[in-house]
Amino acid sequence: METQMILNHKEAIEFLVESSDGVGFNRYTFLNLHALLSNNLLPNPAASGKLRTFGVGITNSVFTPLGIPQLIEESFDLILEKVSQIENPFEQAFLY
Repeated sequence: METQMILNHKEAIEFLVESSDGVGFNRYTFLNLHALLSNNLLPNPAASGKLRTFGVGITNSVFTPLGIPQLIEESFDLILEKVSQIENPFEQAFLY
């Protein structure tokens, strides 16, 4: 599993370097990074590169992540919209 994670990070870095013109706080970048980083690590391989469509829990935590697909989609789009309004990349990274 650790080897797969290292290989996935290598692929993600290569994607960022090779696609530097199109990389940004956008759906394309995030979903592609998710696909690369989660490759061969998820119980359902079809979930790589996609927003979650089901509820999840976090062990030993009282926090419950969003579980309704429409809310997940709306929240994702809202975050992307807010971050795209910030021009300084350091402020973008700090915000989220």
